[in-house]
Amino acid sequence: MKDSEIQHVIDIVGEKGMLDEIGWPNGKNLFKIDPKMPYEEAEKLIDQNPDKAFLFSLSNVPIERREHIQLAGLSQRLDTQYYLKNTTGTKNIAFLGASQTVYYSDLLVGLYLKEINSQVALKQVDVADLDKFPVAINSGTQWSNESLQRLHPQEWTPRPASGIFTVICHKENISLRKQIAKLHFSESQVLGNIERRVEQLILAKSGILLLGTYSFIDAQHNYQIYLVIDRGNGLEHLNTSQSTSHGLEDALMAKLI
Repeated sequence: MKDSEIQHVIDIVGEKGMLDEIGWPNGKNLFKIDPKMPYEEAEKLIDQNPDKAFLFSLSNVPIERREHIQLAGLSQRLDTQYYLKNTTGTKNIAFLGASQTVYYSDLLVGLYLKEINSQVALKQVDVADLDKFPVAINSGTQWSNESLQRLHPQEWTPRPASGIFTVICHKENISLRKQIAKLHFSESQVLGNIERRVEQLILAKSGILLLGTYSFIDAQHNYQIYLVIDRGNGLEHLNTSQSTSHGLEDALMAKLI
């Protein structure tokens, strides 16, 4: 990650209201926020001082962890779906021509764009510069422009467990765990677990690259999940839904033929 991108992330998860956005307004003095810190470094610091705790994106926390490292709670999910800023008048990305350039920062955006419109020119730039260009795509968590068109998550699928934050701490840090438990969002736990379980199942299969997976509860209270994979023959988009979360991952994986 480039220095400017790191700074942009720091602006988001630092002292600019990020804790309020994830539904934890009272957590400012409970844990350290440092988006540049690798997960492994945070574990070492907790080993050295069991009273330390750190806020991490769930997508950056390994599924398999040492027994004494606990996830104290999960935040409300930030908006991580992708949005298009387009001032050219062209309403559909597929209709953009070779003379037009789409700017993006997230590598996933470039991969998705190539599948949807191979004619348009692509340019990866620093996330902080995206607002400068007439046609740009980025996720909701890192966007300042308000004139945006939401892109459907079935085609523009975020990374597993993105937008959900968790506090990692020592299992003996009971006082902190009790405080964070009061801030915990159970829906994030259900949806995050679904996505991470799918990630785990995909990683166990050879020849399949997972790009994104996204689960949510729709207006009819059904559980939906979208998946994007690459088996070397272009991107594949899969989805399934059911009335309960139980077995949703297996129902999705059954479509991998």
